[in-house]
Amino acid sequence: MLLTPTFIQGQTQPSVDYSWNLVRKNASVIGVSLSDLSKWRISDSYFDKHANAIYVYLQQTYKGIDIDRAVSVLAFRDEKFITGNLDIIQDFRAVNKDTRTGIDAKTALIKAAQAVNLTVRSAIYPLKTIAETNTYQFDKLGISMADIPVKLIWVRTDENQNNFKLVWQVSILTQINNAFWNVNVDAATGSIQKRQNLTVYEQMSKPIAAPHKIFVFEDDQEKFAHTPQINNSVQDLKSINSTKLNVIANPYESIFYTNPGTEVDPWTRNHDQNANTLKWNNDGTSDFKITRGNNVLVQTDLDSNNATAGYSPQSSTNPPDLNFLFTFNPDVDPLEDPSFGEVN
Repeated sequence: MLLTPTFIQGQTQPSVDYSWNLVRKNASVIGVSLSDLSKWRISDSYFDKHANAIYVYLQQTYKGIDIDRAVSVLAFRDEKFITGNLDIIQDFRAVNKDTRTGIDAKTALIKAAQAVNLTVRSAIYPLKTIAETNTYQFDKLGISMADIPVKLIWVRTDENQNNFKLVWQVSILTQINNAFWNVNVDAATGSIQKRQNLTVYEQMSKPIAAPHKIFVFEDDQEKFAHTPQINNSVQDLKSINSTKLNVIANPYESIFYTNPGTEVDPWTRNHDQNANTLKWNNDGTSDFKITRGNNVLVQTDLDSNNATAGYSPQSSTNPPDLNFLFTFNPDVDPLEDPSFGEVN
């Protein structure tokens, strides 16, 4: 008897087995041989009720280790492939002869901290190990506002886009300038290959000519349970129809450049409207009448620790039509008036 994984429509997270079944079943249409599928692993998948589609994320690997920024997204409806590209790095050349490392994750963390002028003074041991992604999760260790992931990954060298070397990728979110450091430590030698602060700071001199680059990271942190929400039930999920906001419009950053203005349905700026099925105030399972969605939670952070149950502006209307038309008053101290003005 042949057992085929099934998917129940009420679910939002298809199983890995079911997702692989979709990919294998549609391999010829996607344009990949079944033997080549061993070069990927499924890093994520979810069911979008509004699009009635299942999205499967495939991470390309080499010798069981993820390749940096080599993720493909495929969409399926009624178990048939509908869109997406299975990109592959064809001419992959590994600088490392094997996957044995010269330093361990603990040493890489210490070296990464030193590279950004931080000192680890507490005992270092991993809280958990995620074998599938070759990741070690460490405590905050007195230097970070979040647990510190250290991941073994292939990254491109500067010399050639198809040459890859193994590094330990360390992510540290510090209170110093609210810097989010991403540091690559050579897994063979322990030398620092790259360090990058992913925090975008306010520019006081001139307007931004183009939107900032966006970096995406997997995040297993809590879902901000303290924030109010409309409904947690997928079955009762509402669909946000429209949103009005009084904001500083992109690409400007503050009142130093332009005055606040009314923006209606800002997600329509996106040229790919297939990416807007849930609009902005939805995290995939719930609608929110505060400034929260699937990418961002906007709230006050008066003690600058990124963890406070701060105040978030609330719409004056309920879904499906939201209203964030607040009167901006720069002379009001948020500590004295957390409402930030009255709703029009």
